[in-house]
Amino acid sequence: MSALSHPAKDPYLVALGAQIRQLRQAQGWSQDEFAARAGMHRTHPTKLENGLLDPRLSTLRRVAEVLGVEVSVLLPVKE
Repeated sequence: MSALSHPAKDPYLVALGAQIRQLRQAQGWSQDEFAARAGMHRTHPTKLENGLLDPRLSTLRRVAEVLGVEVSVLLPVKE
């Protein structure tokens, strides 16, 4: 693997990020505004929404609270 290669994205994290993005956009918030509301670094929403972060439960709880949903709403459901 070269230094420029990235490991394959985890489909679960990609789906989680897509759900967070959808909910954030429904609020009409930019990623910067969302980061400020959630008390996270401004680059974290991008990484989170693109499946590049494996968030801790405490982060998911904070994200859910800011978005006004239960944590379970963020989690992908296997179909």
